This record gives sequence, C-alpha cells and structure tokens, in this order.
Amino acid sequence: MTNCEDLSTQWTEVLVKRLDMYRTLRDTTVAKFGEAHFERWDRTYDFYVSLFVAGKLGGVRIVAQRSR
Repeated sequence: MTNCEDLSTQWTEVLVKRLDMYRTLRDTTVAKFGEAHFERWDRTYDFYVSLFVAGKLGGVRIVAQRSR
C-alpha cells in the first residue's frame, strides 16, 4: 500500500446533499414507482446516510502498487 486517505468527511457531505436532492424528486419517484417504493427507499438511504453522519461508517481511498 502506498497511500491511504480518509474521505469520510467528504463522503458525508456528498451523501447528505444527495439525500436532499433525491427527496426533491419525491413526486417523480412516486409517480413512476409508487408511494411505498419511495418511502422504503427513503428510509433505507436515510439510515445509510445517518451512519456516515454519526461516524459509524466512513470512506477511504487506498492506493496500492503490485510489487514486481
């Protein structure tokens, strides 16, 4: 491994913004897939984002190089 970078803060910001954006598409999603689908998806994604916000899940970039 040549480099390991914690990207948890950046990913948390992206995921929070993405959740907000997806929620603005609620009417479109409900029209295409139904209310139950939207609610199920929203609960699941909200839970996932909450793990990042709480620091229980994070992101990392690992760079490795194969030895020759």
